[in-house]
Amino acid sequence: VSIDATPNDALWSSLWGMTRIDAPLAWDVTTGSQDVIVAVIDTGIDFTHEDLSDNLWTGPNGEHGYTIFGGQIVGDGTDDHYHGTHVAGTIGAVGNNGVGVAGVNWKGKLAGFKFLGSGGSGNTLDAVVCLNKIIELKLQGHNFRVTNNSWSGGGNSQALRDALQAAADNGIVSVCAAGNSGNNIDVEPNYPAAYDIEGIITVQASYLIAGIEGVAGFSNYGLAGSDIAAPGYNILSTRKGGGYHMLAGTSMAS
Repeated sequence: VSIDATPNDALWSSLWGMTRIDAPLAWDVTTGSQDVIVAVIDTGIDFTHEDLSDNLWTGPNGEHGYTIFGGQIVGDGTDDHYHGTHVAGTIGAVGNNGVGVAGVNWKGKLAGFKFLGSGGSGNTLDAVVCLNKIIELKLQGHNFRVTNNSWSGGGNSQALRDALQAAADNGIVSVCAAGNSGNNIDVEPNYPAAYDIEGIITVQASYLIAGIEGVAGFSNYGLAGSDIAAPGYNILSTRKGGGYHMLAGTSMAS
């Protein structure tokens, strides 16, 4: 037996979700790897944030990500909303640096793939372009192993399904938010979470209030369509423009 590794980040005591998933036990084994790249397919990432800047992937032309609108790829990926930055912090905010929060991975590489605009919405076909670009980069030697997909709402798209299957075929796991409609996605499918692909992990949101735990009322669920629940209520993470704030949703759980 040994002590559990806990970080010295200033807001550690507010990260109830990390304690609930027994992250300190995992951190005794590993705190992440700079050799692994996670693609945050979302509204982008604030690459200047003090708790994210040391954990950024840098691409062939010095970029930290890409912006994809109308099928066109531009080397950027900067967040002009806030959602993607919050998600990125839970995945990979620098841990044990005495600042702010700690991500599940204290170290690693985050890449922003922005296809959702400043209003938080986007086109499914641009998500397909994101996935195809990630596969292309992996085949070029960039070790993309995980994509985070904290978005939903489009219909059943064969092109999106094919892109997610191609990612899985290339050794890339796609983590998908179950969605926030409170529905059984076995009966009312929600995509991309509901695609029957082994490479997808679909995540519901759980809460813990006054010692009582359960699946959040807003969270989609399903015996076949979802895989796991994770903390998704009052989740503190990085804020676009600096600082930290709380959000709730299956996005945070993912």
